[in-house]
Amino acid sequence: MLPKSVYELKPYFYLVSGAWILLFYSGVLLVIGLLLYFLGAWIWVLRSDYRRLNHRSPQTPVNRHYWNDPLYELLPFGYILAALLLIGLRQDILMLLSAVLLLGSGLLVLRIRVVNRRQHRKTESGTSVEWANELSLDAVPDSIGRMIPLTDVSQVPAIEIQKPDCASCRIEDICLDVGLDIRCVQELMRLNQNLNPRESFEPFHRVVARHHGDLYSREQLLPILERLHTNSDLCLTWKKPAG
Repeated sequence: MLPKSVYELKPYFYLVSGAWILLFYSGVLLVIGLLLYFLGAWIWVLRSDYRRLNHRSPQTPVNRHYWNDPLYELLPFGYILAALLLIGLRQDILMLLSAVLLLGSGLLVLRIRVVNRRQHRKTESGTSVEWANELSLDAVPDSIGRMIPLTDVSQVPAIEIQKPDCASCRIEDICLDVGLDIRCVQELMRLNQNLNPRESFEPFHRVVARHHGDLYSREQLLPILERLHTNSDLCLTWKKPAG
């Protein structure tokens, strides 16, 4: 497994390498530059969509006619690519001005998307039963680990539910590498801090089934759950109940 610092820089390495080739080389190398550029862009898009904390806005009938998700996601990278091509031509000041505008537009759109998709990370942290409802949890543990239905949470003040802090987590790469939806992983981590998946498999299975259906058998799921359980002490998704 790649170190997290290298793993996180991979799409930017592809993007910068592709852009460099497009700016300073010609011939068959341009094809390699385009491939590297779009590979970096696509990896960035996949990570951005997988890690987003807000919900994707549904497309209107009008938008659906003109856009599909991949085209929409790659649009800012298209602006930047057009700017690079215009800079590479170096013909007149009008082209350079157009390139600057396209480059600024692409970077601005990327910035807006990053901010919007991480908006929940900027909200005030603290105890929040609503967050458990948002993750579709049926119950949460009390201070000694007993599972309490959410309908009774108001009667159990020892329960503390904290909004996720995945952006600061040291094991985020592990959670992203198990192949499960990030919301599913957050629920599993909440259970992992109070239950052992080998001893109490059914609650974990219900969580996975709610997000992924019957895609995983017990034999396929247990290694994933045990890996998450092994690292749950380092998880910043939830605050453990005191006790």
